[in-house]
Amino acid sequence: SETPSLKTVRLNSSHSLVTIQAANRLTHSLLYSNSLLCHVLLIITLSAVWRI
Repeated sequence: SETPSLKTVRLNSSHSLVTIQAANRLTHSLLYSNSLLCHVLLIITLSAVWRI
């Protein structure tokens, strides 16, 4: 009775690992795009300030 539960635990752990990896990739891409957006906004703000 222990063997199937062990198999399901292994399957679940591998599945959660894949999910975590996917979530990490998504978070990294979101963080990158957000930082890029922040840089663009910062440049626009600085150029506007310099014009004044």
